[in-house]
Amino acid sequence: MSNENQEKQNLVYLILFDKETGERRASYAVGVHADTMEELHEIVDNTPEYDGLLRIEDDGAIQNKTADGSHLYLNGELIEKPPYVPTVEEVQAAQIRALDAKYEPLITELENEIMKSVLVYQDEDYAQELRDELKATKAQYASEREALTNGK
Repeated sequence: MSNENQEKQNLVYLILFDKETGERRASYAVGVHADTMEELHEIVDNTPEYDGLLRIEDDGAIQNKTADGSHLYLNGELIEKPPYVPTVEEVQAAQIRALDAKYEPLITELENEIMKSVLVYQDEDYAQELRDELKATKAQYASEREALTNGK
C-alpha cells in the first residue's frame, strides 16, 4: 500500500451533518485542515454557517459512506439515502418540456414550408393545405398541453 493510501486510511475526520435531514454539510480532516481535532473544532466554531449542525468525530467509516451523498446520518445511524421522488409540479414541468420539444420543430417546419410555398413557389393552394395542417397541429398541441396542466 502506498504511503498516500495509508495516510488516507489513517485520517480522522470532523464531519458536520444537518440535524433535520442527516445530510453531510462539510468534513474536515486532522492532518489536512488542521493538526489536531481541537483545531478542527475551532475552525467550525468560527464558521457561522456551521452553527446548529451536528458534529461527529470519525475514523473514516462514516466519511466514506457520506462523502458521495449516498448515505445520511440520522439518529446516530448511517442510512442509505432514499431515492429522490420528484414533486407533481416537477413531473408536470418535465412533461410540458417534452411536449414543447415534440411540437416546436413540427410547428417551425410547417411555418417555414408555408413561407416557402408562398414566397418561392407562389403556390397558394399548397400553402393553404400547410396552414390547415399547422392549425391542426397547434390545436393538438394545445389539447395535449391542456390535458397536462389541467388533467382534462
